Amino acid sequence: MTKKMWEFRLDGIKHKVELEYAIFFSRWVTIRVDDSTTPVRYLRNQEPLELGTKYPFQVAGHTCAVVMIPDAIKYECDLEVDGVSVTTGQSINMEEIRLRQRKVIGLQSAKFTLVVGIALGWYNWYLLHTEGHYYPKVAFFTPMFILIPIYTMIFPQAIVDQYYGKVSFIKWLTIIIIFLLLGFANMYLLGHGLY
Repeated sequence: MTKKMWEFRLDGIKHKVELEYAIFFSRWVTIRVDDSTTPVRYLRNQEPLELGTKYPFQVAGHTCAVVMIPDAIKYECDLEVDGVSVTTGQSINMEEIRLRQRKVIGLQSAKFTLVVGIALGWYNWYLLHTEGHYYPKVAFFTPMFILIPIYTMIFPQAIVDQYYGKVSFIKWLTIIIIFLLLGFANMYLLGHGLY
């Protein structure tokens, strides 16, 4: 069980908020205010790509929220009181946090796909030069597995634009045509032993 605690003053009175959650074995988030015997409990957000969640509650008539932002296998946690972070003293913009998380997830996916693309391309080349055959479908898709992640790493805003419908049809049609041509070129080059 992971625990986090914040102490702060409201209207001259000291308050304490405790957060308890388990990353793997429990789906509950427990928030205890001033050592209360009846904590506030929430069912934790279980979305596969959770981008950040606010869990609201009240302290002495003030609106508070625990903000949990996933970060690999842990969470970044912050306490918001009346719209202001207790840690930083600034407001917590959930939309900005979600945009940042989308970029991070997109870049991690791009890195993984790039490694898979390089491995598939190398394996196909290795088969051709050692056993005399290769997989045409792998040869066709290898340029896409390599170049789409590189494009995503160079232009990470493209990941965010997809979520807001700002995708240019002409731009993506052009990119798809280029990748199709590269796929056919790679198949042709491998099939004719040109590399």
